[in-house]
Amino acid sequence: AQAHWLNIQVISKQILKDDVAAVSVGFKSEQGLLDLDFSEDSTADTDFNFVFTRQGNILEIQGTAEKEPLNWSKFDELKALADSGVKQVFNVCDKYL
Repeated sequence: AQAHWLNIQVISKQILKDDVAAVSVGFKSEQGLLDLDFSEDSTADTDFNFVFTRQGNILEIQGTAEKEPLNWSKFDELKALADSGVKQVFNVCDKYL
């Protein structure tokens, strides 16, 4: 969108410093899930939303451990799953946009 706005002169300089993508991740019965749909999200033991820049920096993390507290090891698993998912999002965007 930014490149298009620059081309048609809606803006005169870049306003975004990096691309941004977000994914949802969670655990249900100890299984890691990527891109939870409504039924998975509403019954997940833990669900998080991660927002990353293309460079891998984190803009936002929001999540809830619904039934049991989440330990750091499990959080790291979710973070790795989210990172993998965001890379897939950027790859699809690069291919089709």
